[in-house]
Amino acid sequence: MYNTKQLCHKPYSREPKYLFDLFSSISSEIIDTSFEIEQVKSASVFPEIASDDNKHVLYWDIQYWDFFERFLLELSYLLENNSYLKNFTDHVCSICFDYLSLKLLHLPALAYCIQVNRERRFGTETAYLPGSNLGEYQMIGGVFWNNTLLARLLVFNHELFHLYYQLKPDQKTADYNMLHKLADLYMDGDWTDFKTDSEEDKILLDGLHKLQHSGYDKFVEEASCDYRALIETVSIQSKIDSESQCNLVQHIQEIHDAFHVNQTFLSSLCNISSCWEAIYRAYISANSTEEVLKDVQPSFDMAAQMASVRNIIIPDFLDRLIMQKYGVTSYVNILDTPFVRSAFQKVMDKMLDVNFMVYAIEESLKLIRLPHFNPFELKDIVLSNAGYQ
Repeated sequence: MYNTKQLCHKPYSREPKYLFDLFSSISSEIIDTSFEIEQVKSASVFPEIASDDNKHVLYWDIQYWDFFERFLLELSYLLENNSYLKNFTDHVCSICFDYLSLKLLHLPALAYCIQVNRERRFGTETAYLPGSNLGEYQMIGGVFWNNTLLARLLVFNHELFHLYYQLKPDQKTADYNMLHKLADLYMDGDWTDFKTDSEEDKILLDGLHKLQHSGYDKFVEEASCDYRALIETVSIQSKIDSESQCNLVQHIQEIHDAFHVNQTFLSSLCNISSCWEAIYRAYISANSTEEVLKDVQPSFDMAAQMASVRNIIIPDFLDRLIMQKYGVTSYVNILDTPFVRSAFQKVMDKMLDVNFMVYAIEESLKLIRLPHFNPFELKDIVLSNAGYQ
């Protein structure tokens, strides 16, 4: 079922048993179908559930969590010290380039050029951080990173609800209709009073229109799974807190922080990857850089639109909904400051610098034209540099 994926066969850090016991307990309450959980480290870089002949397997990709925990460390340092901005930008770009070299492995020359340029620009110091196994870093810069666990719960629930919708299409329709109503609330509410004519707000409004009027496509399913994941994770925590008399409000805020952090990190990676691949495909058939930009703009807009829905619309709505339900009077997520938003924007500006993207693509095409070019050999080099061989 997973034989098309590039797996790491070297030893790597594994998740603790209690995590998968918790996953099994959650799934038994939501679906009446069993599935296996298999830990892998792959170039696909994200957990996913695969189905074949009524057999369902959750491939829990450790590579994503290696990247995520590196990112958490960088973010926690930044939150502690604003002067860390330059290091944060460079180190997070390094993570993104490490991710890109794996996601673009099917374009081995480009993946290799990305690795080479990553080392040229940022060195090898932050190349690969060993997995911290859910607890090695508990307190960094005053931020309690138990959301390494919370993020895992959110991602597991997100993937579980993809399977849930596959098994219960009627519920999928109901949830999609709920999201359409969510978009209506936004379009009719106070939020639109603050819109501007900026490109960012235009993309955001287009995303809302898409949520309002789109059919049952991948775009809306991802948003629905995000919605369900957060609702379910808060529900789990509320049950635990009701038994232990813990501070539910504090835990809800921590869940929301983990949700915002993971959404921002994941959607940024997906946005970067889709834009790089789009510009590569356009470049090899275009006659000029201007033509490339014209051809890829719809893809860039779609990536930005999905990021807006998953990073802004859904999290903001759920913040309001859940805070109101549990009586939380105020909440500001840890990413919602001008300084942190600016730091993320610097990363995206570097990762989506069209001049650099075109340069890397041109270098990769030069490699392909060499008489001794061997894509399989180059692919092995990329995987070896990433610690897969």
